[in-house]
Amino acid sequence: MSIVKTSEDIKKFISVDASFDYNSVLPYIELAEDEVKRVLGDQFKELDDYFNGGNSGLPELDALLPYAQRPVVYFAVLKGLDKLNVSIGNNGIGIISNANLAPASKDRVENLRKSITDTAWDSLEYLLQYLEENEDLYPEWEASDAYAYQYQYLISTARKFDELYKINRSRLTFLDWRPTMADVEKLQIEPKVSKEMMDELKSQIKTNTVTAANAKILPFLQKALAYLTAAIKADPKMQQPGEKYLMMAKATMDANPDSYPTYTASDVYDSTITSYKTYENDASLKISVFGG
Repeated sequence: MSIVKTSEDIKKFISVDASFDYNSVLPYIELAEDEVKRVLGDQFKELDDYFNGGNSGLPELDALLPYAQRPVVYFAVLKGLDKLNVSIGNNGIGIISNANLAPASKDRVENLRKSITDTAWDSLEYLLQYLEENEDLYPEWEASDAYAYQYQYLISTARKFDELYKINRSRLTFLDWRPTMADVEKLQIEPKVSKEMMDELKSQIKTNTVTAANAKILPFLQKALAYLTAAIKADPKMQQPGEKYLMMAKATMDANPDSYPTYTASDVYDSTITSYKTYENDASLKISVFGG
């Protein structure tokens, strides 16, 4: 079974000519669906069963289907792109050509590959955005390991990361940087604010229940995570502003200990610290820390 079953399903999302044969991408549909399963988790099976069982009348699954189909289509075409104009038969390997159609140039193929790649990953991001905005409708996703994986760090999507540090909203870049994000959280952020505080923030982000106090420090910590990750992966100059944002969060909690009991109960809290040699309010960051 598959959520993309015909040429018509493909033509909903990508422009192909009348000669396009669904069977040419059929070998890659299952591989493409693996990418979507990583986002949907157990929700994929419910969607697949619904779509292939001839069911109707569940508007939440009808609405989800095109968001899931689009990345499958683009990943399938991407994975099969090198072979779409290649014939493998008893006479060996050949390139398909006739009087009306010649194979595209290498440059055009590479431009098409980049466009399809970008759209495939963007489609996964749109799927995730839709799920986040409507998570109450999809309990199978909310209960899945894929959902837990999504909220493993303070920044959960490429879209959010891009708001903090430009990565062209690239989910591919975001996934590539996730292991470094893990190191930054473990080695640079947790020693300053505590693992317990980080766990509390992630839990509140996941359930959309961030408290007013935590809402004051969360932007600092997310900015710190984005900048410190970028310092390792792209631009070392981001290290200093990343450290400053981290100290802004810590300074805010130290100035308001009653508002952060999880932090003050942790081993990293020291009530005798009242200033930070590594921290200074910086006008260039357009933000300062005040007690309250």
